[in-house]
Amino acid sequence: MNRFWIVTKFNVKFLFSNWMSRIFIFLITGLILLTSLYYKAQISQIEKKDVVTVSVNDTQIEHFLEGYDEQIKIVTRDADIEILKKSESNYQVNIKKENIKEASINSVYGVLDSALNPKKYLIEITKDYKETNTLFGIIISFLIYISLLFIGNIVITSVSLEKTSKMLDLISYKVSALTLVYGKCISILIYILSLGLICIGELFVLDYFHIIELKSLVKDLNIANLSSVEWGGIAFALLVALLVFMQLYIVTALFIVDSSQLQLSQLPMTLLTFSCYSINLISLMDDKYNYLVDYTQFIPFSFPFGVLLKIFVFDNLTNTFLFTGICISICFVLITFWIIKQYLLPKKLV
Repeated sequence: MNRFWIVTKFNVKFLFSNWMSRIFIFLITGLILLTSLYYKAQISQIEKKDVVTVSVNDTQIEHFLEGYDEQIKIVTRDADIEILKKSESNYQVNIKKENIKEASINSVYGVLDSALNPKKYLIEITKDYKETNTLFGIIISFLIYISLLFIGNIVITSVSLEKTSKMLDLISYKVSALTLVYGKCISILIYILSLGLICIGELFVLDYFHIIELKSLVKDLNIANLSSVEWGGIAFALLVALLVFMQLYIVTALFIVDSSQLQLSQLPMTLLTFSCYSINLISLMDDKYNYLVDYTQFIPFSFPFGVLLKIFVFDNLTNTFLFTGICISICFVLITFWIIKQYLLPKKLV
């Protein structure tokens, strides 16, 4: 155990002293700041919008709406609310955009109640907008993507240097395979947790200076109702998913023979990570492909993307999704570790 912590401590020092690690922290905190400023601008725009735009295909309703020109503006396209006359006794109200004041919607309802007798007319109200928050989904996916690329770069660089410089042979008499692999994994986990604490601290600072409102942000991200058990499952799922990628990067690094292969060796894992990122991005950009997120539970490389998107964007995370993804990822981790131990590390380490 003492040797394990020595290896872990060495790797932690390497991580925090690396210039790339410091740049990555500035990059993440800067991205959070820019996102917060954009979020505040969007909220301010919604609060200032007092006039709701309406399109209507019935002259009777249009005549009534014209009397409320301070609150309602009639347009022919790109309306906030669309009113359709489907038959002589049936009207349909489609709310086309998500960010509309409730008071503005109620004013349109009030006009319809005045113009139409509820006993004679059927009024159907539907929401015709995409309820998922695409912006948050894109940002979350991008954060996972660049984090995995950064972790991969650090792992491949450190492991390949240890191998090409014959350091693995020097420590083979003292350190086991388990100590070497998971000492490196734990050090990266410590770095990720430290980065997470920095980001949480930044959010509290932004809330203190009224740049964002944390209560509103938590509500928008659909995380207010998660139980402690669900949070535990999510944390464990992300931990296992992180181990999947770290071990894959270690496998990649152990195939490197000399330093000239370092850059080219990262290409397969970069393409794999980008493919996972692209699949989730497609599911966000087009409603027809939302179902792709459900399949991430079966693919260990896509699992971390799927977990976070289901929490923060689609708000439909299930225990079955978590359990299936965790079990498959654990199996992958165990198989990968066995391959590393049996075939890739120097025999003295096994």
